[in-house]
Amino acid sequence: RLDPKTNRFRTYKKRDGLPANDVRSIARDRSGNMWFATTNGLCRFDGRSFKRYTVADGLVHNSVTRLLYTGGDTLWIGTAKGLSRFRDNRFQNYTTRDGLAGNFVTLLYHHPEDGLFVGTTTGLSMYRSDTFKPLISGEGAFRPHVSALLNRGPGEKWIGTWNGISIVKDGELTQLGTAGGLPDTFITSIIQDREGNIWIASHGGVSCLRNPNLKTYTEKNGLVNNTVVTIVEDGAGKYWIGTGEGLNSYYKGTFKTYTTKNGLKSNAVNDLLVDRRGNIWIAGIAGAGLLNPVT
Repeated sequence: RLDPKTNRFRTYKKRDGLPANDVRSIARDRSGNMWFATTNGLCRFDGRSFKRYTVADGLVHNSVTRLLYTGGDTLWIGTAKGLSRFRDNRFQNYTTRDGLAGNFVTLLYHHPEDGLFVGTTTGLSMYRSDTFKPLISGEGAFRPHVSALLNRGPGEKWIGTWNGISIVKDGELTQLGTAGGLPDTFITSIIQDREGNIWIASHGGVSCLRNPNLKTYTEKNGLVNNTVVTIVEDGAGKYWIGTGEGLNSYYKGTFKTYTTKNGLKSNAVNDLLVDRRGNIWIAGIAGAGLLNPVT
């Protein structure tokens, strides 16, 4: 389903069956279905056709912000007015009345041992035993808008916000911001790579913490734009970096840029996902893009 002229890019838009062109998040389930979060509902793509889900089907709200597949038959859907769980073809909805810290969902994160975490514009909640509870160890210690999370193991969590990173370790709290070497405190994504290094995306570039050294990559190093929205690592150890002005790959010290000049339909990237074949799915404001990076 790639562009027959280049065999690299394929973009799905409203004319192809998406509910809207503005795609915020992407997930993939065990059957290979792709799920798209749009401004006008949830959408499933089975490789042939699109199916839209809205409030008429039980979704809590049509403005979908985040998606997370946690295995089995369970898909979590964050929206501007609450959270939905889609299981057995049914929606179960949650709001602040059920223990969420806020209704505008900005982050969905799952850890095998600790379960589901839901970040909102007004705090962070943990889901366990069918109940939402606030993250007690970090309560009141960070700005409410939670935008990123990394669980590094027992007793250690890195919580990214619009005001830096709160590190909760063994009950102790430390803050990481510009004073600690970050280029900006507007944090958008935190991941740990296969070697244990921590990558931090912010509105000042992308930073890599290789203990004890923190190095930041910006436009001066080859990044297409310093406003970084997300970062993922693929199976080959290559990093994919979505920004407000295009997409970068980073591998062995070299940046490669993808923009509208060479195939993207829009330079504004909202989310990235690597599928089992190594293809890169791109959520953007002009549809859902598919990139074959090996051709």
